[in-house]
Amino acid sequence: MSKKERAKELLESVLEERCPQLEKEDKEQKHLFFCKGELVGTVAQIDEDKLALTVYSPKMGDPIHKEFLKEVKETFDGDILEEGTKLSSGVEQNFYYTYVHVKL
Repeated sequence: MSKKERAKELLESVLEERCPQLEKEDKEQKHLFFCKGELVGTVAQIDEDKLALTVYSPKMGDPIHKEFLKEVKETFDGDILEEGTKLSSGVEQNFYYTYVHVKL
């Protein structure tokens, strides 16, 4: 199984625990995950040799950030290039996102 497929399965399993009706959509090189119409996660190839996994939440203290990092580190140990949590301003609200860049 490719790293991209493993990343999609990992993110789906983490997000399904929180949202049983998780919706998935593939757009070009991106795999998007929605819960009740809200974007909650993405897997996207950002370079020839780099994959970005990201989860989104309106709260910094949301446990999804830690759960996501823990799962990604267990699955892709040794292949993680960068990780972090940042605040982003959306059109209607601010949100936090936690990302991990994984070497392909």
